[in-house]
Amino acid sequence: MRHTNAAFLSAVILGCALAASPARASDRAAEAPSIDTAALAAIRFDHVAYDTPGDGATWARGASWKASFGPRGAQYIPAFGPRQPANVVMSFSPVGVHVAGSALPFDAAAEETRAGDRIEFRRGTFVERWDLGVDALEQSFVFDTLPARGEIVLTIPVGSELSGSVSESGIVFAGELGQVSYSRAVAIDADGRRVAAATDLVDGAIVIRVDAAFVESARLPLIIDPVVTTIHFDSTTTDTFSPDATWSASDNAWLVVYNVPFAATDNDVYARQMSQAGVFSAGAWVEFTSNSWNAPRCASIPAHDRMIVVAENSTTVPKSIYGRPVILSGTTITFAAMVDIAGAAGGDKSLPDVGGDSSFSGVRYACVAWTRRNTSTDSSIGYALVDVNGTVVAGPTYLFHQGGTEDSAVSVSKSNGATNWLIAWQHFDLVSPTRTDIYAARVTWNGAIQNNSFIVANSTLFESGPCASSPLTGTNRNVVVFRKNPIGGQADVGVVALDGTSVLHYADLSTLENSGQGAVEQLNASVDSDGRHFLVSYSEKVPAFGYHDLYSTDLFLSGSELRVSQSHVFSYNISLPVLHCQVAATGGFGATSQWYLVPFDITQNS
Repeated sequence: MRHTNAAFLSAVILGCALAASPARASDRAAEAPSIDTAALAAIRFDHVAYDTPGDGATWARGASWKASFGPRGAQYIPAFGPRQPANVVMSFSPVGVHVAGSALPFDAAAEETRAGDRIEFRRGTFVERWDLGVDALEQSFVFDTLPARGEIVLTIPVGSELSGSVSESGIVFAGELGQVSYSRAVAIDADGRRVAAATDLVDGAIVIRVDAAFVESARLPLIIDPVVTTIHFDSTTTDTFSPDATWSASDNAWLVVYNVPFAATDNDVYARQMSQAGVFSAGAWVEFTSNSWNAPRCASIPAHDRMIVVAENSTTVPKSIYGRPVILSGTTITFAAMVDIAGAAGGDKSLPDVGGDSSFSGVRYACVAWTRRNTSTDSSIGYALVDVNGTVVAGPTYLFHQGGTEDSAVSVSKSNGATNWLIAWQHFDLVSPTRTDIYAARVTWNGAIQNNSFIVANSTLFESGPCASSPLTGTNRNVVVFRKNPIGGQADVGVVALDGTSVLHYADLSTLENSGQGAVEQLNASVDSDGRHFLVSYSEKVPAFGYHDLYSTDLFLSGSELRVSQSHVFSYNISLPVLHCQVAATGGFGATSQWYLVPFDITQNS
C-alpha cells in the first residue's frame, strides 16, 4: 500500500504594492508568477549525488541508500524511511583475504579515489572497486597479480543489527522496515570465463570463496563481483518540511532549503534554485551524511556571490550549529566544506537562524544566532559572524542573559541593510512564569553588539516565536512579528515597528487589517522587508474545518505608525494545514522588481 506524504512543501511568490496607499489584492495577484509547487520539493533520483563534506570521506546518495567511502572503508546505509529509529550502518570492505590458504597482506587504510560513478580503494595487492547506480551498488575485487594459485577467500564483517540469512540469490539482511540484498558473487577472468563464487554468512560476516581450480586456470586480472541493493517494506512518500528561502542578488535567483528525513534520527537537507519568477533550474543535497541537520536556514552575501546554509547538527554531543557556504552557477549548486560555527562551549546549541549582508562592496559576512542550553532551566542566545568560506571571524558571543531564565526561539533579520542585524528572541522568566516577552539586540556588520537585550514587547500575554524583518532601506527601522495570546486563549499575530531600540508602534495584526477575522486564530507569522514595505505571512484557522490557510498582509510605515497597503490577502488553500511559512524578499539587495517568496509546509496526515 502506498501512502500520501505526511508533510510536503509549496510556495507562493507575491508582489508588493510600493505606494503608501492601498491597492486591490486582485490587481497585484495578477502580476505574481505561478510556481510549479509540485516541483519545489521534487527530488529526482536520476543520478547518484556525491559530496566531500570535510570528514575525510567521499559520500554518495542514491534513491534508496547513502554510503561513505573513506578511512573506515565502504559503509552502506539503506534508506528504510523516517519510521526507522536510527541509521543502519553496514560495513562492506574486507578485513581478511586469503589465497591458497595464506593471508594476503593489503592496505586497509588506502584512500578512496573517484572517477564518475566509480570509487576505488587501491589496496596494494588488489583493488576494491565500487560502481554506483541510483538503485544499486556493484562491488568488485580486482586481482591483477596473485602470489600463488589456489582458493581465494574474502571475509567481510558487516557489523549490522539486521538479521542475516542466506537465500538462493545471495544474503539478505532484514529489518522491520526493509531489507538489504547482497547478491551471490561471480568470478570473472580476463577471457570472460565466469564461475559462481560461494557466498555465505559465517558468524555475521560475508565469506566469498572462489574455487581453487578456477583460480589456477584463470587469466588475470581476476574480478570477483557481488551487487548490493535495498528493498523497502515501508513505501511511504518522503516528507519534506521546515523550509527557508533567500534571494541572491548576484545570481538573480532564489535559494530554498528544507529537510528531507532519511531515518527518524537523520534529517538531510536539500536545496533548490529558481528564478525570480519561480522557474526551477537546479537542485542539490546540502547535507546527506549520517549526521542529522535540523531546521535549515539560509542567507545571502552578494558582495562575494555566496550564500550560506546553517542548521542544528543534532548528532554531535552536545548538539552544535553547522554551516555550509553555497555557490550558484547557472544550473548547478556547489558547496564549500561544512563547518562547526557555535564552537566548543558546553550545552546543546540548537535551532539557528542566519542573516546576510546586503552590501555589494567590501568584505562582508553572515550573522548566525542560536539558543544554547546552559542547564535544564536556563538557556541563552549566542551569535557568530562567518565569512564566505564558513570561517568564524567574530564570536561566538553570548548576549546579556539573566540566570534562571529561558531565552530561545531566536530570529535574525534576513538582511542587515549593510549596517546591522536585528536579533529577536522570546524571553521566559521562570520566577514569574505567567508570560513570555520578546527581546532583541542589534549587532553591527562586523560583529560588535550595538544594543544589547532590549525589550520589544512585554505585555501581560504570552508573546513568543518572534520573526525579525530586514530594515527599510537606509534606516534602522525593522518590524518584529510574533505569536501573542493569553493563557489558554486564542493565538493572534502581534506586530512591533522599531527604530533602533525605540518601539514606534505595537499592534495586533487583525486589528490593523480590519478584516473581521479578529476572533479567528492566527499563528506562525513570518516577515521580511523589500526595503520599502513589510510583508507578513501567517496561518489562519478555518473554523468550520479546523485546518489553516495561508494569508499575507502588506504593511508600511507612515511616520511612526504602521499602515496597511494590502490587507488579509488570501495566499494559499489546499484544505489541509498550511503552516511554518518563511518570508524572503528581493528588496534591500538591489533588485529592480520588488518580490517576496513564501515557502511553507503542508501537513497531509499524522
